[in-house]
Amino acid sequence: MHTLVFLSTRQVLQCQPAACQALPLLPRELFPLLFKVAFMDKKTLVLRELVHTWPFPLLSFQQLLQECAHCSRALLQERLSTESMQAVILGLTARIHTQETEAGTQPLCST
Repeated sequence: MHTLVFLSTRQVLQCQPAACQALPLLPRELFPLLFKVAFMDKKTLVLRELVHTWPFPLLSFQQLLQECAHCSRALLQERLSTESMQAVILGLTARIHTQETEAGTQPLCST
C-alpha cells in the first residue's frame, strides 16, 4: 500500500510538461521521491528535467533506488527501463553542460 505522499507525487507527474514547469516551485525535499516515481513510471521528460535541476550537491542513483521506502525492490527491478536510464543520462549531460557554461570552463567531453 502506497502513502498519500507517494500517490500525490504520482498524480503530479501525470502531466509531464506541467510537472516540468512546476519543478522550480516544489520543495527540494520532494525531489528524491519525485525522482523515484518518475523513474518507476517511465516519466522520461520529468526525469530528465529532475536530474538537470537536481538541487542537492550529490545525486546518488543507486541510493535513491535502493532506499525507496514507497516501493518494493521487486517492483523496481521489474520497472527498470532503457527509456528511464537514457533520461537520467540525458539529464546528467545537460547538468554537466550547464555547470561548464556557468563556470566558463572548457567542456569535459566533446561531441
